[in-house]
Amino acid sequence: MILDVQPGHDEARSLLAEIKGRTAVAHSETVEDAVEAVTSATSGELTGRFRDALGADGPVAKVRLLTAWLQRIQRNRGARHAG
Repeated sequence: MILDVQPGHDEARSLLAEIKGRTAVAHSETVEDAVEAVTSATSGELTGRFRDALGADGPVAKVRLLTAWLQRIQRNRGARHAG
């Protein structure tokens, strides 16, 4: 340590006093909730999910959904080719 070699070193003495005067800061990390393990879906599960996404009302809902989808595609395609 510098003060052992040069006891009259004012800058070293001042810095040492400043360091000793500091208070410790407690730090803690927040604990996150445990996450469930991810499991792969089977083809049967995916088929059911896709069917549900298309509508649980049966074939009429599927036709409406597909019709709307086709109309969006045609609108977008027309917008690109216009002009």
